[in-house]
Amino acid sequence: MSSHISRRRFVVAGSAATAAGILVPNSVLQNATAGGFVGLRSGSFPYGVASGEPTTTDITLITTIADPEGTGGVQVELSKSAGFATVVKTATIPITDANIYVVGGQARYSVKTKITGLSPYTQYYYRFATSTSNSRVGRFRTALPATSTQAVKYGFFSCQDYTFGYFNAHKAMATEDFDFVINLGDYIYAESYHGASGASPTGVRDDGIGEDVVYGSGTYKVAKTLDDYRAKYDLYRSDPNLQEMHANFAMYSTWDDHEVMDNYAGGAGANGGLPAERDYATRKVNGYKAFFEKMPTAKITTPLSGQAAIASGESRIYRNVRYGKHVEIFLLDQRQYRQD
Repeated sequence: MSSHISRRRFVVAGSAATAAGILVPNSVLQNATAGGFVGLRSGSFPYGVASGEPTTTDITLITTIADPEGTGGVQVELSKSAGFATVVKTATIPITDANIYVVGGQARYSVKTKITGLSPYTQYYYRFATSTSNSRVGRFRTALPATSTQAVKYGFFSCQDYTFGYFNAHKAMATEDFDFVINLGDYIYAESYHGASGASPTGVRDDGIGEDVVYGSGTYKVAKTLDDYRAKYDLYRSDPNLQEMHANFAMYSTWDDHEVMDNYAGGAGANGGLPAERDYATRKVNGYKAFFEKMPTAKITTPLSGQAAIASGESRIYRNVRYGKHVEIFLLDQRQYRQD
């Protein structure tokens, strides 16, 4: 039996679910299919969806497609109802060679788009679609207008080493009614002690991505290539608790060291004072590129832009965000410019 249901059946099921309250279980929504869209013939969305950088009018949305078939694009739909009774925004995201990477013989596409023209402090639901398959449904709230004195509720997290736990904090966060969450950095760990079946005495699950490198008395799996870093994000987002948190809230993000390499410094010193065998220059370029590809995060490049900025190692992410009248968030970059 097909797991997909028609748009008509989706609307009926989704509308009934919406009446229960704001926290609509994704299990009710995830099997919907948009239908009628001509793009990739099929593909799966095993790593969920995520939203970020909410302003009063804009949002950035991302997903990853595995096992794609056909050519064309991917569609994203936005609605103010969990049942998508009325679609208020659609966008088609083209698939190009720059989006494609291969992990373990499996082709994957990274998809990212910015949606504009939204209403302030409004909850939206969104989903991605190929011609025959859908992602799960995510939701986000746009930001409060600058004059609003309404209370703001948010969560934050950092340092989520995949091998050392099951992201139970994300499971708890997903049940909250946050306006947004903040990622303070170390979203991935480029170096891993393998985990439960490797050298780590406290590992509970495995991260075998990268090549073996001996540091001190231990052997680590180390991400070095661009596909290594991409695969790291996919591995972390295979965790259902992390997926649930992302599906429920938009996120503001910055990075720390482990998105590139342990303890790196981007300022004084040829490679941040770290051993040359860590391939600092190459890993920095690859780590930055994967971060901006895989995270729903703003990139501010100055004075360079685009690929030139990434290649030079200069990709500015420090910024401030206003949320209503009384909240201002300062997101710092404490790695790219620091001295040894």
